[in-house]
Amino acid sequence: MVDRRAPTPTAAAELVAPSRQELLEQLAQYGSRSQRALRHRIHAARSELDRLASCSFLRDPMQIVVRRRMQLQEARRRLAVALDARSRAQRANLARLEQAVRAHHPRLAIKAQRQLFANLQQRLQRAAESRLTEAQRDQAVLKAQLAMLSPLRMLQRGYAICLDESGHPITQVDGRNVGEGLEVRLHNGSLACRLESISRFDKSDPVG
Repeated sequence: MVDRRAPTPTAAAELVAPSRQELLEQLAQYGSRSQRALRHRIHAARSELDRLASCSFLRDPMQIVVRRRMQLQEARRRLAVALDARSRAQRANLARLEQAVRAHHPRLAIKAQRQLFANLQQRLQRAAESRLTEAQRDQAVLKAQLAMLSPLRMLQRGYAICLDESGHPITQVDGRNVGEGLEVRLHNGSLACRLESISRFDKSDPVG
């Protein structure tokens, strides 16, 4: 440890206090770090918006619900066919059994088979209802997830989606021409606009 002695109180204060140049350098470092962090966050936000704008299902989120509903209907149809086939097979087996043992009148055995058939029908019915309930629950969860990803949520927060004359989202100024028609879609409607001028942001500008 170096022992520094100051001849006066003023000199002692100068020894322990940082110099003006050191403070300026520290402020410059802090400012540079803040600008880099801000550019990184802006770049990440732009990338996320571009990714969302390029997702086809966000432009038509109901297509997943429709596809899921069609799958549910197909599952119901297959289940109904399977239940009907199983029921016919059980009836046929019961009829054959009754014919085979009619000469000896095995009433208890026939009654047991009928009870077994009734139990199987109940089990199949419960299984069908369980599968339908599960499918409906999955559909409800999917609808909730789609609602969270819906572009309408972003539009309600003040964002807008700009579309060209073909209905494709515009994410950059490249390829745009003065005078072309644009559609600005908001949360409660859309605006038909005409492009009057084009300005390109400087990539080094943290707020550009």
